[in-house]
Parts: sequence; C-alpha cells; structure tokens
Amino acid sequence: MNEVECGYQFTMNAVNALYDTVDHTDYQKNDAQMIYYALCQRIHPIGFCEYLKRYIYQQANMTDSFSDIPLSVYQEVILEHFAENKTPFSFHEVSTRPSVTVKNWLTKKKVSRDTVLLLGFGLKMSTEDINLLLLNGLHDYALDSSRPLEAICLYCYQHAYSFDRFRQLHHAYEQLLNGRITSHEIVELPLPTFTHSLDEKGLLTRPSYEEQAYATVETLFESICRLISGMDNIRTSQRRSMFTPVSSRATEADIERILYSSVARDTYGNILPTKKCHLPDVFLGKRLSRQHLSALLMHQTLPDRYDIITLHFLEYALSLDKHKDVRTRYLHFVDETNDLLASCHLGEIYVTEPYESFICMCMLTEDPLVTFNEVIEFAWTVPPYELSDNSPCPPTRDQSVL
Repeated sequence: MNEVECGYQFTMNAVNALYDTVDHTDYQKNDAQMIYYALCQRIHPIGFCEYLKRYIYQQANMTDSFSDIPLSVYQEVILEHFAENKTPFSFHEVSTRPSVTVKNWLTKKKVSRDTVLLLGFGLKMSTEDINLLLLNGLHDYALDSSRPLEAICLYCYQHAYSFDRFRQLHHAYEQLLNGRITSHEIVELPLPTFTHSLDEKGLLTRPSYEEQAYATVETLFESICRLISGMDNIRTSQRRSMFTPVSSRATEADIERILYSSVARDTYGNILPTKKCHLPDVFLGKRLSRQHLSALLMHQTLPDRYDIITLHFLEYALSLDKHKDVRTRYLHFVDETNDLLASCHLGEIYVTEPYESFICMCMLTEDPLVTFNEVIEFAWTVPPYELSDNSPCPPTRDQSVL
C-alpha cells in the first residue's frame, strides 16, 4: 500500500521509512546514498493543511479513505463548528469571506500561529491537540504562557470557555495592565483565579520560549567552539578534510565550513542558495550559515527547532569518542535532543519532518558528519529522477497492516 493509500498515517509511514533504511544490510556501506533515496522517494514534507484535515477526519470518525474526502466536507465541518461555538475567523476585523479563509487553512502548508489559537476555540480542541498542531503542523513552539494572549487562551482551553469568555478576560487583562481598573472591579470575571491557576503550575515564572531558546543556542555554540578549537583535523567527507588551528578561537564561519564543506560557494565565499538544490523542501530554512549563526547569537533572529537540532547534532558528531556503539549514541542523542527541545517548549524530535529524519539517519552511521555532508552533496548534484533501479535503497515495507 503506498503513502497516499495509507492516508493520514504520517508518523508511522515516516518511522517505517527510517527503519527500513537504517536496518538494511547495506546501510553502513552505502549510508549517504540510501538516506538520499529515502528523502527523495519515501519521506516527504507534510503541510499544516494535512494535519488539520487529519484532526477533523479522526474527530468526525470518518470512514471513507482519507485521500478521497473532498475539501468541501472539511470546509463544512469547520464552518459549522465555528458558527456553533461563536468563534470569529480572525482576532481582528477582516473582510475576507469565512469560506475563503477556511479554504486557505485547508490548502496551505503554513498558516499563522493565531489561526491555530482560533481553531482551538472554533473546534473546541484540547490543549494537547492544539500543541500538536503548533509543534507538528507549524514546527513551532507549544503554547507559551509567558505571552499574555496565549496564557489567557490556555486558561480558556483548559476550562472549555468560549471565545466570548476569552474576549472578556483579555479585555479585563488589558484594562488591568493599563491601570484603568483594579482586580476588585472585575471580580465577576475569573481573572484572579486565572492568574493563580497559572502560578500554581509554575507557568508564569518559567522562562519564555525566546529566553530558553537563545540560552540553549548559546550553550551549544560555546560547546562546539571548544570542541573545534581542540581538534587538528576534522573530516567532513571521504575526500576532503577541514583543518582548524588548535590555538584559534572557533567562529561561526568555522561551523559553516564544517557543516557545508560539500556545497559550492559564490565568488564572495557564500554558500549557494538552498532553493537551487534538488530537495529545497527538505533543506530550505534549516541551514546554519555564518550569517544566520551570528544573527542568533546577537538575538536578531529567533532560534527555531532546526537550529537547536543541528547544533546538537554537530556537538555529538564532533565527540564520537563518547559513544563507541552507534545505536547507543543514537539513543543518547535523541534523549538529549528531546530534553533540549522540551526545555524550549518545542516538543520532541519528529521523524515525520524530513530534515529531522535525515539528522536521525545520519546519527545512525559510523561517521555522522561525513554522512551529513555527503547527503547534502547528493542534494546538490544528483537530481531525484536520476536515481536508477540499481541505486542502493531498501525495499518498501508492506504497509497494508497500518
């Protein structure tokens, strides 16, 4: 059964593809080729629209084939629920017709964070389901109670309050913040209960996503710099080596050269744009260029999950002597990466996302950094249509049992 017929089994399909690849008998001999084949043929990006449709499909207990459900059916479900729950289609006044807005939600690979917050009210979603849409559908951070808007949303979701109740609370919060009223004047609203509830759970005092993410990036960067500065020779592919003087302080440019030694550069020394490679959907927006790293360290760009995952991957790849066994190293890497992501409200590694699956497969090789560079080199030099039937690749597992 192919991926389309398997419908909404995104995670299971990706997990099967990953383990079919890394468990193949030829994997250690042809790891880079086999990873590239999996990224081209079996593990594909899943847009937000698919996650939204899957949620509705499951909640409505639909029985027809997932791929056969017309878009209009999902549209009708959302429109009906939003009307029933008296939820607007925007936090602000807009002139766009609701049917058009909903169609955009059901066809876009990416939507705004506010859209997910509104879906939480309109579809009466649980906090867990909202966070899954944020984490897996948007690849963003979970609900952040350090942000007043999201803190109030979170409280309303937990108590099954309507959007009207949210508006009352949010308006009361703004009035209180501006000193126009006191908490005693809004006793009829559960604002004191709301703040006490969040405080009891430690949600008002925990670091915000931004604070924790910046701190995590800085810690990883410093660790990597120490590792690089203590090494004479860093092998980044079977044919090339990157030399770093022991006495020098490693820089953002050194990290870029180590990670992307296989990518061509322009006359100014900049790596060629990712959109020109053969798998832009996999690698676009995930590259740690020296400019991007500098912006992260200067707090000019907000770190995302891919920044943290890639930096932690590099930290592990530069300290292979800590774990002699590949599988043990992989398990430790996943556990530690999950801890880092969770501390930044970013969930866990999600192999349905092709780039994260790519990182995991690289970590399951003898030399992850070499494999990382060679797969990226394939992405720049080998168009997917040139993969022949003789390419080293794993057989497709029979997924009819899913």
